[in-house]
This record gives sequence, structure tokens and C-alpha cells, in this order.
Amino acid sequence: MLKISVIGNIGSDCQITEYNEKKVINFTLAATIGAGTSKERTAWLACAIWSRENLAPYLLKGVKIYAEGVPDLKTWVNKDGEAKGVVKLTIDNITLLSKKTEEAAQEAPKQTEKNIDDLPF
Repeated sequence: MLKISVIGNIGSDCQITEYNEKKVINFTLAATIGAGTSKERTAWLACAIWSRENLAPYLLKGVKIYAEGVPDLKTWVNKDGEAKGVVKLTIDNITLLSKKTEEAAQEAPKQTEKNIDDLPF
């Protein structure tokens, strides 16, 4: 199995959708390739996290994350006959590396407190 690790910034607030009765979080991730060289460029990944919708309040545009997952290349031909493609990363391990935006920081502690009260121990 091919698995990749990437550090990058979330490019759009996440969206939660449902597929086959399971919830999935979708967002884009911008990662720098060749940092500090003359060939530095930004790679965009479409990301999906299955059955972890409790993470959504923290996955906001601009937040830096570390993610591990399985990549999949999706290709198609557009209406002009041009070949297009996108790397879709199905994430199975994620770590937040930066603080949330001010708006998220105000909401997140409320949710954390609620989650702690729900713990069975």
C-alpha cells in the first residue's frame, strides 16, 4: 500500500457530506514542494476524512496540519478535450500544527468542554 505524509495549510473551510450513510469531511490542502529552491511550487490536494466529523470545527482555511493517508489520482477529460487530474488524499492520521483562527478559537473551547463532560471516566 502506498501512503504519504504531508504538511500544509488548509485551503478552504471543510465541508461535511454523506456517502453510503457515512459522513466524510472534504477540504483542500496546499503543500509546498521544493521549499527554498528555485523550483518551489504549491501542490494542491483534495482531502477526505471519513467518520471523524468531530474534527470539522478545527479544519478551517489557513490552519496548518500534518496528514498521513492514501493518495489516489483522479483523472478526467474536460469539455475542451484537455486531460485534467487531481490527487485525492484519504487521511487516516491528522495533527493540527497551528492555532485556529480567532473565530474558531472562540468556538472550540465550548466544544472541548462539552466533549470532556461526555467522557465515561
